[in-house]
Amino acid sequence: MSAPWQLALITLSGLLGCADKADDTAGGDALLDVYTLSDDDQFPEGVAFHAGERAFFLSSLTTGAVTRLDADGAESTLYTPGAGWMSLGMKLDGDTLAVCAVYGYGQEDTTGAIWAFDATTGAVIADVDLSAAFAGANCNDVAFDGGYVYVTDRENPNLYRVDLAAGSAELWLTDPALEPGIIGMNGIVVTPGGELLVGKYSPAELLRVPLADPSALALVALSGDEVGSLPDGFDGIAWDGDALVIAGNSELYRLTSGDDWGSAAVSAVAPGAAIAAVTVAEGRVYGLKGEVVPFVLGTDIDLPFELRAIE
Repeated sequence: MSAPWQLALITLSGLLGCADKADDTAGGDALLDVYTLSDDDQFPEGVAFHAGERAFFLSSLTTGAVTRLDADGAESTLYTPGAGWMSLGMKLDGDTLAVCAVYGYGQEDTTGAIWAFDATTGAVIADVDLSAAFAGANCNDVAFDGGYVYVTDRENPNLYRVDLAAGSAELWLTDPALEPGIIGMNGIVVTPGGELLVGKYSPAELLRVPLADPSALALVALSGDEVGSLPDGFDGIAWDGDALVIAGNSELYRLTSGDDWGSAAVSAVAPGAAIAAVTVAEGRVYGLKGEVVPFVLGTDIDLPFELRAIE
């Protein structure tokens, strides 16, 4: 990384909408219903919640910065990279925050990286260049399993595996089933049974990839509510108990399975705003209104950026 880590309070966010505080929790007042972000140029794409810190972490398509958002709405900068970086999907494993990052998006020298931080202190744990695994590797989202981080590539039919302790990356799986359609892989999680569930944006698909035998990947058969077409494909994914919640721009999809994710039933609700990522915090699903689709299309955006409780 080309810039040192810094942790400095930058502002307190204003609060819009129903920013009600309910009953006190063990760690303090309940989380707000709506968090309004102060930076109108941020375009946040990924979000994760740390239960112990009672803090959300957010990415940025424009600056690559990683922002911390505390339960009371206070914002601070966890990390600022050099010019040319964007940050995207992120996940937490204990105190370790792994963040997908891309340098030079859309240019010939585009490359992906995985940044890892101690979420409690902001210390940099790792900075792993994915180009060592695949020249031109992209990066969209991450999932932890044991000491590894599994990484999706939206532009290529590849899944990468990163060893944070060793600071190394490998091309773990490449397969025609992972080829981008209109838009390729996005969100990823690990099941308790030891499989990856990988979402493709358009056409919207969910794939099951066994960690023990990745060549046995298969589509998850979906039933129930229809999954929308562009721009409402499968984006960010998070667990909510035994169910998956998936951001789908103007839809929030909830998926449940009774056969270890050979198939899944889909129910969809309107989230109240266009969302690109989801996280579960203190029993509630939060969706990130980051204006990602207008960012990609170059159309008008609807400010402010928000993190809002959906369920």
